[in-house]
Amino acid sequence: MTEMKKTIRVFQSEDDERLFWSMYDSTEYLDWNAATARRLPNLKATVRTISLRLPNAR
Repeated sequence: MTEMKKTIRVFQSEDDERLFWSMYDSTEYLDWNAATARRLPNLKATVRTISLRLPNAR
């Protein structure tokens, strides 16, 4: 017998969704055992150059 999962509500913003998932366990809403791996061949990483100054340890 499969266990009934809770329904995921509709979020007003990405911040609301981020807050929700930081407070609740996703296993109550999703069956991770049924998840499958996905390939994203066209996904491009976002790259930003930064400068970082570190002290010279001697």
